[in-house]
Amino acid sequence: MSKINVQYASDEFTEALRRNTSKVVKNLNNSPNSNAWIYSFISTDIFIKKKYTIEDFQLKKPKDDKDYDVIYENAITLYKHLNHLPGFVLSDERFWLWLMFDKFYEVTLALMPIKGNSTFNDHWLFKQGIRRGIFFGVLSRLFFRVKLSIDQHNQEDPYYYTKYAFKNQYRIRELTWRTYSSESHIVLGALKGIEQFFDKNKDIKEKNNSYVELGKYISQLGSVKLLDIMDEQYIQNKVYGFLDNYYQKPDTDPELELDIEV
Repeated sequence: MSKINVQYASDEFTEALRRNTSKVVKNLNNSPNSNAWIYSFISTDIFIKKKYTIEDFQLKKPKDDKDYDVIYENAITLYKHLNHLPGFVLSDERFWLWLMFDKFYEVTLALMPIKGNSTFNDHWLFKQGIRRGIFFGVLSRLFFRVKLSIDQHNQEDPYYYTKYAFKNQYRIRELTWRTYSSESHIVLGALKGIEQFFDKNKDIKEKNNSYVELGKYISQLGSVKLLDIMDEQYIQNKVYGFLDNYYQKPDTDPELELDIEV
């Protein structure tokens, strides 16, 4: 495919989205197959072309937000085509707003149907802040989940743990919301510990709530020892030990499955 320039949503368009959330949500729900409405939303430029280029590419439209095979494939496609961009581009909400409102409008809505203003604010407008918001973003979180889980030392399949994470996204979600989310060796080490534990304990039923506690546990490790100097194997061992202890606790109450957007 040909090369195209990266674009950013203009500051004026970004601010208009923030000021008119309810109107935007209504337009998104009324026009899931066309973004034509955005061109009458403000009178100034909507997207600004930048000097950085990417190879043009497409994403597949999933059947729904539970079409995990397509979601995984799209995440890999995003990573392969965007990974060469500078970090300041990849962490800029305006870049992702261009992809969501323009290039991949229909795909983004299929990935994350707008249930209300909070869905739009959290998963489209990055209202959770820059770091946390990027890992909430409909497309940005897919990219970064791949970036943090890829195993460059695995020459046979560097996406082995990425695929493992996407089979149950609770395995990686809690690890990407915290202050150590930019440390790939922590995320990858944790995934290896999780996979190792369940590989050796095939009779144990995986509980999604365990990953909320695991995220807290790794944060506690960082309060005792700098996470930066903990190597991947250390994290893997600690995560394995945590899960071993967690599943040995008496299950006094039925485990409630988390019912939130992943």
